[in-house]
Amino acid sequence: MNKYILLLGVAGVALSSYAAIASNSATMNVTATINHDVSLSVTRALNIGTITIDPSYDEGGATINIDGTFYNHDGGIISLSGYTPGQFTANIPGNKIDNTGLDIDTYKQCGDNGFSYMDMDGLKTCFIIQYSGSGSVFNLYADCVFYNSVPSDGVHSGTITIRYTPQ
Repeated sequence: MNKYILLLGVAGVALSSYAAIASNSATMNVTATINHDVSLSVTRALNIGTITIDPSYDEGGATINIDGTFYNHDGGIISLSGYTPGQFTANIPGNKIDNTGLDIDTYKQCGDNGFSYMDMDGLKTCFIIQYSGSGSVFNLYADCVFYNSVPSDGVHSGTITIRYTPQ
């Protein structure tokens, strides 16, 4: 019986010591900065090439293969020549190549298919990013071009931003 009384006494002292410690506590904010080093750099700009259109059509569009040939063209688009895909490197860590988190920062949608597009003075272009299959090299392709009113004759250009979002 003395052992049980002694155990109760020790438990009581431990509990009161814990209560005394708990009443003398403070909280502190802890912060850390995370930096994802993907080192994005452009090695070759995308050149859609020369698009020949028939200006008697108010609208037109074409889907572009990754080799620069086009199909599903309708309306005023007659031909496409001189196409060169863009290329960039991105140091994607670990085994994230298939789920990279790379995206194009244009905030517009290309029809109902979910692709982003950029409007270059009336000529709209959809883009696709694809892993090249080698190292940290990625290709940027124009997936389609279209217009809703005849664009002016001449050089059309724009700038897109490729961004990385951790997955």
